[in-house]
Amino acid sequence: MLLDQTGLGEIALSPIGWSPQMILFRGLIPFTDQHRGLWASRPDGSEVRQIAVEEDFVGLPQFSPEGDRLALPVSDLSALPAGYGAGEPPANIIRILDLRDGHQAVIGPSVARQTVAGLEWTSDGLAALVGKWDADRAISAYRSAVVWSPAADGGGERVLLSTGASELSHLAACPDGSWLVAIQSGGDAQIVRADEKSLTTIAVRHGPALDWLACWQ
Repeated sequence: MLLDQTGLGEIALSPIGWSPQMILFRGLIPFTDQHRGLWASRPDGSEVRQIAVEEDFVGLPQFSPEGDRLALPVSDLSALPAGYGAGEPPANIIRILDLRDGHQAVIGPSVARQTVAGLEWTSDGLAALVGKWDADRAISAYRSAVVWSPAADGGGERVLLSTGASELSHLAACPDGSWLVAIQSGGDAQIVRADEKSLTTIAVRHGPALDWLACWQ
């Protein structure tokens, strides 16, 4: 889909998600690697509108199971290492956009200079991998899985899983959001209930450097 009515020139819209209420697009400047924000339309493609500028988010947004809220991973420059610009990874806060009324809430790690990745909605909130910036390797090392209540505007943080020295590479929720699987960088998996009532470790290592992604059926 192409737009040429924004005052910004021609913009290509690439679909990146959908819900019963809307289709979500990322704006692209044709024939470049530059982005132009987050856009949405009705399921039939009508009423195209911009809902976030590019500087507001990084990575892929996640719809809530009901499709009425959108979680946007965001970079807060004031809490990032020097040299990072808006719209560049890593994300360190999460903006929850209520698509019904436009209200926004901000949630994120309670400890300064921590980063977030791998957003997944659960049965009672939003989960993410939480890590700390590793200046020597210039990456974030994710060693915890945390869930927040989106309605809490920054409160309600619960640590579901902490691995100590082992890093987490992926997080996936089952369809009803009641269970999460966290994949460790060596190939092991930790399965945890979103309400913290049980934890199961399964070994699925196929090689010393082989990671895998989890997909619930």
